[in-house]
Amino acid sequence: MKFGLREKIVLTSFLAFLALCIVDLVLTSQMQQRTITSSGIIRTVDLEIDVATIDWGLIEPNETKTFTINVKPTGTVPVMLSINTSNWNPTNASDFVSLTWNYTGVALQPDVWYAIELHLYVAADIEGIETFSFDITIIASDA
Repeated sequence: MKFGLREKIVLTSFLAFLALCIVDLVLTSQMQQRTITSSGIIRTVDLEIDVATIDWGLIEPNETKTFTINVKPTGTVPVMLSINTSNWNPTNASDFVSLTWNYTGVALQPDVWYAIELHLYVAADIEGIETFSFDITIIASDA
């Protein structure tokens, strides 16, 4: 069977399109396999908070997600905040995941609500973890 120029162009275009579809399918499949879900419990000491848990949802490697919480000191004097994480599941998730916040260390006045952003970052080289959870503890101490 002999193909003319027009048929060769159509066949070449079709094969290129097919190759792109296969590459897209493979990349999409790989990205879906690397999507990670996370959730956690927030505990507080001497603070009222507007949420008890965070569902970070789906997060990709090398991505940062932000979740805003509102806190209110419950004591009678200004406080400073500290934060820590615990109860990582699986335990090695803390090797690939970090939690930071935008709290700058200013004294917070009692009985006033403050919005604080929590930032969850998942490292690009995370492997073998599809779901993780951890607890966040925020502590108010006298300023």
